Amino acid sequence: MIKAIGVEIGCPFTPAVLRKVAYAGSQAAFVPATKDLAALAEIKVPREQVQRWTKRVGEERISEVG
Repeated sequence: MIKAIGVEIGCPFTPAVLRKVAYAGSQAAFVPATKDLAALAEIKVPREQVQRWTKRVGEERISEVG
């Protein structure tokens, strides 16, 4: 992620949506996370994208800490 704006080039989400995707993906399995995003944030995000972006955000945060 580009820290200045919160997303990397090529990310299909705004910083606010990426935070929601990463949060939903970290709280539940990826299929329920897609359903939560649809119901609560009113956005359709395929399971594969939830998984991919949750993993990328998580890996980045781990590298920042460690």
